[in-house]
Amino acid sequence: MIVSNKFLWMHIGKAAGTTTGSMFYIIKGILDSNIDMNEKGFLKHDNITRRTTNYETKSIYTREHLNSLDKILNIRRLPEYIMSNTQHGIKHNNRVFNKESMINGFVNHSSTKNLNGHVDTILSSYIEEKEPTHWLRTENINEDFVDMIKNYYDIDEKLETRLLKVRVNVNKDYNKNINEFFTEDEIKEMYKNCPLWCEYEEKIYGR
Repeated sequence: MIVSNKFLWMHIGKAAGTTTGSMFYIIKGILDSNIDMNEKGFLKHDNITRRTTNYETKSIYTREHLNSLDKILNIRRLPEYIMSNTQHGIKHNNRVFNKESMINGFVNHSSTKNLNGHVDTILSSYIEEKEPTHWLRTENINEDFVDMIKNYYDIDEKLETRLLKVRVNVNKDYNKNINEFFTEDEIKEMYKNCPLWCEYEEKIYGR
């Protein structure tokens, strides 16, 4: 979670969050030293509810304050998001690879189908009661970040060029060609099983 006096960005995992955070670090170093890059003692993937209610140590931010800020979220095409999450779980948490669960929309708990691991549950937890002001598409992350940040700061050509070159690939050890893993019918079924994600993806990307 990154907080300024105007906006709030929440780190949805496996949607170019590390690259986005790196660009915010640049903005903090050059334009706004008051940006809070991640309030100490809390987890970087917190949503507003977790940050303000789930810790013994109280956040310096109230729920009301965080909800008053412009909300910025990342998003990614559904099959790529599910694949990246699954591969991350296999690599770092010894999870079982389960294609059926992926098609059903599960990532964080793909072998148990815990609803907390369904992509619609994940997305809704970050949207909560307030719609995002800006969406940053993983596939266009640098350009979308630059367009977004210009709403809050004056960006010169040199800084814009620097931001457009930032890219951090933290999980590159797998085949990212979705069409070599899922059939067209399986992808259609995946979208059918993830109506909320599908709704927002269509709004942001088109069909």
